[in-house]
Amino acid sequence: MAHPTDSIVGAMRSPSPEDRALIARAYDIAEKAHGDEKRKSGEPYITHPLSIALHLAEIGMDRDTVIAGILHDTLEDTALTAADIEKEFGTSVRQLVEGVTKLSKLKYRGLERTIGSLRRLILATADDPRTIIIKLADRLHNMETIRHHSEPEKIARIARETMRVYVPIAESLNIGYFKKRLEDLAFEVLEPVEFKKAKALFEKQRSDLNKDLEEALREIKKKIASTGVKTVILHARKAILKGLSPRDNLRIPKLNYEIVKQIKDNNPNLEIIINGGISTTEQIKEHFYIVTGK
Repeated sequence: MAHPTDSIVGAMRSPSPEDRALIARAYDIAEKAHGDEKRKSGEPYITHPLSIALHLAEIGMDRDTVIAGILHDTLEDTALTAADIEKEFGTSVRQLVEGVTKLSKLKYRGLERTIGSLRRLILATADDPRTIIIKLADRLHNMETIRHHSEPEKIARIARETMRVYVPIAESLNIGYFKKRLEDLAFEVLEPVEFKKAKALFEKQRSDLNKDLEEALREIKKKIASTGVKTVILHARKAILKGLSPRDNLRIPKLNYEIVKQIKDNNPNLEIIINGGISTTEQIKEHFYIVTGK
C-alpha cells in the first residue's frame, strides 16, 4: 500500500526495508502529533516536515537525519517529548531534533553588526553538523512557500535573513543544493525586477546553448561512427537548472569530466572528435557526457 513517505524513500540512496519502515513510522507519529495544525497555505502542517525530509533525502542524508527532519518541530509545537523520540528512534534522532529546536531559538534582529555573530553562533551551537543541514532544509521549504504570508514586511524580513544568514552558512558548508536555491528565492523577493531580467537572460542563454549542443551531437555521432565503433550513446548536457543563479552571473556548472577522460584514455579514436574541429577538449569537458562501447 502506498504511503506518503514513498517519495522520500525513493529519493534515498539504497534504502533498506528498515529505513522504509522507520521513516513511515516517523511520519505517522508526526502527523498524529501535529493533529489539525495548518500551514499559512491552509495545507496540513505535516506537508512541511514531509517536504523537508524529501530535500534531505535528495542530497543523500542518512536515515536518522531524514527522520529528524520529519520530527524537527515536534518538541516545540506538540506534546511529543524527547523521551518519546528516543524510545521510538534512538539517541541519535533525539539529539538531532533537540539540536534543531535549539537552533530555532536563535533569532535574527536585522542589525548588520549582528549578522556575522549570528552565523557564527549557529555554527557553534550545532553539536552535530546534521542539525544545520536540517535547519537549511527547513528554511528552504519556508522560502518555497513564503508567498503564503500575508504581511509584506515579514516576507522581506525572512528573505533578508535568508540571504544574509542562511545562504552564507550553506556556502561555508559547501552545500550548493541549498545555497543556490535559497539565494534565488531570496533574490526574487528582495529584487523582483532584477530577478525577472536575470531569469529572462538565463532562459535565452539556455535556449542558445541547447541549440549548439544538438548541432554538435549530430556531428560527433558522425565522427564516432566513422571510427568503426558500433554502439554510440551520446548525452548532451541540457542547460536546465533547478535553481537559477542570477547573483552568480548565471554561471552554468561544469559536468564531471572523469567519464570523458576514461573513454579518451581507453579509446584513442576519441582524439578524432576532440581534434576534428567540432569542439575543444575544454568545451567537451563543460558540455558533454560521452559513453561509447564496441
